[in-house]
Amino acid sequence: MERSKMEIVGLEGLPTSLINEILLKLETETLCSVACVFRALRCAVSEALSLSSSLDLSAFSPDAQTLNHLVSRCKGLKTLTLDCLRLDDSSTTIILGPHIQELNLLRCSLMLYRLLASIGESCPNLRYF
Repeated sequence: MERSKMEIVGLEGLPTSLINEILLKLETETLCSVACVFRALRCAVSEALSLSSSLDLSAFSPDAQTLNHLVSRCKGLKTLTLDCLRLDDSSTTIILGPHIQELNLLRCSLMLYRLLASIGESCPNLRYF
Protein backbone atom coordinates (compact mmCIF):
# COMPACT_ATOMS: atom_id res chain seq x y z
CA MET A 1 0.00 0.00 0.00
CA GLU A 2 1.40 3.40 -0.99
CA ARG A 3 1.77 6.05 1.59
CA SER A 4 -0.56 8.97 1.07
CA LYS A 5 0.94 12.30 0.04
CA MET A 6 -0.77 13.82 3.03
CA GLU A 7 1.18 12.84 6.11
CA ILE A 8 -0.59 12.20 9.39
CA VAL A 9 0.18 15.18 11.59
CA GLY A 10 0.74 14.65 15.29
CA LEU A 11 -0.17 17.22 17.91
CA GLU A 12 3.28 18.73 17.67
CA GLY A 13 2.52 19.54 14.03
CA LEU A 14 -0.51 21.66 14.88
CA PRO A 15 -0.18 25.34 15.78
CA THR A 16 -0.27 25.94 19.53
CA SER A 17 -2.89 28.65 19.08
CA LEU A 18 -5.23 26.14 17.40
CA ILE A 19 -4.80 23.57 20.18
CA ASN A 20 -5.38 26.27 22.83
CA GLU A 21 -8.50 27.49 21.01
CA ILE A 22 -9.96 23.97 21.02
CA LEU A 23 -9.03 23.21 24.62
CA LEU A 24 -10.47 26.50 25.91
CA LYS A 25 -13.87 25.43 24.59
CA LEU A 26 -13.87 22.32 26.81
CA GLU A 27 -15.24 22.24 30.34
CA THR A 28 -12.71 22.13 33.17
CA GLU A 29 -13.65 18.57 34.12
CA THR A 30 -13.03 17.44 30.53
CA LEU A 31 -9.70 19.28 30.45
CA CYS A 32 -8.60 17.49 33.60
CA SER A 33 -9.60 14.13 32.12
CA VAL A 34 -7.74 14.89 28.89
CA ALA A 35 -4.62 15.86 30.84
CA CYS A 36 -4.76 12.61 32.82
CA VAL A 37 -5.34 10.34 29.84
CA PHE A 38 -3.21 11.88 27.08
CA ARG A 39 0.36 12.72 28.04
CA ALA A 40 0.86 14.57 24.78
CA LEU A 41 -1.91 16.99 25.75
CA ARG A 42 -0.86 17.55 29.36
CA CYS A 43 1.34 20.56 28.53
CA ALA A 44 -1.27 21.93 26.14
CA VAL A 45 -3.97 21.70 28.84
CA SER A 46 -1.68 23.45 31.31
CA GLU A 47 -1.08 26.25 28.81
CA ALA A 48 -4.80 26.51 28.00
CA LEU A 49 -5.59 26.84 31.71
CA SER A 50 -3.01 29.60 32.05
CA LEU A 51 -4.83 31.57 29.35
CA SER A 52 -8.26 31.16 30.91
CA SER A 53 -9.76 34.10 32.80
CA SER A 54 -12.72 32.03 34.02
CA LEU A 55 -12.79 28.68 35.80
CA ASP A 56 -15.94 26.75 36.67
CA LEU A 57 -15.32 23.96 39.17
CA SER A 58 -18.97 23.46 40.11
CA ALA A 59 -19.25 20.08 38.37
CA PHE A 60 -17.03 18.35 40.92
CA SER A 61 -15.71 18.93 44.43
CA PRO A 62 -11.92 19.30 44.30
CA ASP A 63 -9.82 18.65 47.36
CA ALA A 64 -7.24 21.26 48.42
CA GLN A 65 -4.41 19.63 46.47
CA THR A 66 -6.41 19.45 43.23
CA LEU A 67 -7.63 23.02 43.67
CA ASN A 68 -4.09 24.27 44.21
CA HIS A 69 -2.88 22.34 41.16
CA LEU A 70 -5.58 23.83 38.93
CA VAL A 71 -5.65 27.40 40.19
CA SER A 72 -1.86 27.78 40.27
CA ARG A 73 -1.88 27.37 36.47
CA CYS A 74 -4.51 30.07 35.89
CA LYS A 75 -2.40 33.22 35.91
CA GLY A 76 -5.12 35.53 34.55
CA LEU A 77 -8.01 34.10 36.55
CA LYS A 78 -10.73 36.68 37.22
CA THR A 79 -13.87 34.57 37.64
CA LEU A 80 -14.08 31.43 39.75
CA THR A 81 -17.01 29.14 40.53
CA LEU A 82 -16.11 26.55 43.12
CA ASP A 83 -17.85 23.62 44.81
CA CYS A 84 -16.41 23.86 48.33
CA LEU A 85 -17.85 20.61 49.70
CA ARG A 86 -14.39 19.09 50.36
CA LEU A 87 -12.67 22.35 51.30
CA ASP A 88 -12.22 24.27 54.52
CA ASP A 89 -11.18 27.87 55.22
CA SER A 90 -7.46 27.21 54.93
CA SER A 91 -7.72 25.53 51.54
CA THR A 92 -9.62 28.42 50.00
CA THR A 93 -6.91 30.96 50.78
CA ILE A 94 -4.94 29.69 47.77
CA ILE A 95 -7.62 31.07 45.43
CA LEU A 96 -7.79 34.51 47.00
CA GLY A 97 -6.02 37.53 45.56
CA PRO A 98 -6.54 40.92 43.92
CA HIS A 99 -6.96 39.24 40.51
CA ILE A 100 -10.33 37.71 41.51
CA GLN A 101 -13.28 39.87 40.40
CA GLU A 102 -16.12 37.32 40.57
CA LEU A 103 -16.33 34.50 43.09
CA ASN A 104 -19.09 31.90 43.39
CA LEU A 105 -18.70 29.53 46.34
CA LEU A 106 -21.13 26.59 46.44
CA ARG A 107 -21.83 24.08 49.25
CA CYS A 108 -19.57 25.74 51.83
CA SER A 109 -20.61 23.71 54.87
CA LEU A 110 -17.06 23.36 56.27
CA MET A 111 -16.26 27.06 56.07
CA LEU A 112 -16.50 29.58 58.86
CA TYR A 113 -17.83 33.12 58.75
CA ARG A 114 -14.35 34.57 59.24
CA LEU A 115 -13.63 33.44 55.67
CA LEU A 116 -15.87 36.28 54.47
CA ALA A 117 -13.59 38.83 56.15
CA SER A 118 -10.56 37.13 54.63
CA ILE A 119 -12.14 37.26 51.16
CA GLY A 120 -12.87 40.97 51.59
CA GLU A 121 -9.28 41.69 52.60
CA SER A 122 -7.61 39.49 49.99
CA CYS A 123 -9.84 40.35 47.02
CA PRO A 124 -10.12 44.16 46.88
CA ASN A 125 -11.26 44.04 43.24
CA LEU A 126 -14.13 41.66 43.91
CA ARG A 127 -17.28 42.84 42.12
CA TYR A 128 -19.52 39.83 42.60
CA PHE A 129 -19.69 37.36 45.47
